[in-house]
Amino acid sequence: MVHDGSHTRQRAGRQPSDAGAVQLPTWAQALCWCGALGLIYLLSRAVSIISRGFAEVGGDAAYTMFAFAAHPWVGLSVGVLGTA
Repeated sequence: MVHDGSHTRQRAGRQPSDAGAVQLPTWAQALCWCGALGLIYLLSRAVSIISRGFAEVGGDAAYTMFAFAAHPWVGLSVGVLGTA
């Protein structure tokens, strides 16, 4: 930064947000993206396993378990207890 009187201006090529930033190598960025995609895949598999579990219990049993939960907080607590 250059101070000239009451105004402050940036030097060419420097951004204030770049002050403490560290640029990762390309291979590390690719590894991070692969890890994120892997976690999304694991999440989709976990949802699939839970849905198969409800299907095996039976559609009627799952419906009656969640039918009385009209309030969102009650629904959340029933969902947590139902999957525990």
